Amino acid sequence: MSVKDEHDLTSVNLELLNNVEGITRLQKIDGAICKILSVKESAPKSDEIQKTEKIFSYSMALSGFRCLLSYVILPFILPLINVAANIGPYLGIPIGITAVVFDIFGMRRFFAAKHKYRYAISVIYLMVIALVTGLVISDFIHLFKL
Repeated sequence: MSVKDEHDLTSVNLELLNNVEGITRLQKIDGAICKILSVKESAPKSDEIQKTEKIFSYSMALSGFRCLLSYVILPFILPLINVAANIGPYLGIPIGITAVVFDIFGMRRFFAAKHKYRYAISVIYLMVIALVTGLVISDFIHLFKL
């Protein structure tokens, strides 16, 4: 066996070792996230992926409706039809809280189904949760004039 062959084998072994370490790290992260989200680690059912993607669509639509309500309907549409502007927080708070609950539930489903895009989708969910939480906080501030 030549030095070049030994070098090639060593680099292949190192690459395999790095892949195994990466997978192990990813499994640890997966386990930690599943604990945080109270997801039982089990094999996903065959129809779980479709249900998970459907919940993602619903929760994003609800969060989108919350943003539409905050940025279009309440500031522009309601004043045009002479509806009191101070009803915004009374609508926004329950819709926002419901949207956040649906987002968390959707994130749990992605991890329970072991969906291949669970990390990317979780980033989207976390950004949407942050936005909607900010809107709910501003509604509470407006409601109580803090």
